[in-house]
Amino acid sequence: MPRALLAVSLLALFAVPAAAQSHYAPPGDTVRYRWGVKTNVIVSTPQGEIPVNADQSGVVAMTRLPHDSALVWFESLEIAASTPAGEQKPSTAELVPTIPPELEGMGDLRHVFDDFFLRLPAKPLTVGLAWSDTVARSDSSADRWMRVGAVSEYRVERDTVVNGVAGVVVAMKEHVDIQAENPVPNAPARGHTTLAGTDTGYFVFAPKAGRVLGRRHEGHFTGSMVLGAPANMEMKQAIDISATVDEVR
Repeated sequence: MPRALLAVSLLALFAVPAAAQSHYAPPGDTVRYRWGVKTNVIVSTPQGEIPVNADQSGVVAMTRLPHDSALVWFESLEIAASTPAGEQKPSTAELVPTIPPELEGMGDLRHVFDDFFLRLPAKPLTVGLAWSDTVARSDSSADRWMRVGAVSEYRVERDTVVNGVAGVVVAMKEHVDIQAENPVPNAPARGHTTLAGTDTGYFVFAPKAGRVLGRRHEGHFTGSMVLGAPANMEMKQAIDISATVDEVR
């Protein structure tokens, strides 16, 4: 698997007006992003609180395809977690054609790529423009399923420049509801998870270039996991997430 050089784009301290387009670039060039997510989970059990912390980072490549679609893949990936069982850092050398079972319990890698797409309005992205969006998504595999509903609000805050590319800063706030069921790692039981919370942050989007230049966001979610037989118990959860995306130049 190829390994790209990693670089982080920095927001310029000055701004020029961005072109007033509101769509993604046509099919063609491949762009790359440096991506990172930190997750802190507190699980409340009858025996006390269990902390689980995880870090995921890597380089993601994306090529836009016809019919409003894209081909996205990892060029590098690192995952580390701190759990009651100790430190874990599984190998990520082989991610194709399927995600290895040892990685399934450390984060849903299939939805990493959601971070790279701003849902654009029909109007040009001018400062002060506000819009909202509602998304319902569900997916499943042989042993797990997930349903997500999100109501998002966006507002163009200001013009900016990233590495010489004109862009706009788009503030985002969304309320998210999640229902999921999956096997419990290292246990014979299955878990049904219910979570709700708010995610806030911003995108940097280049209207003329038609691509996301970066993103920052943080989320706080609370809910519970109900374990089936033989455990038959409910555990409360609190999850804090912070994530960054920067175009690699």
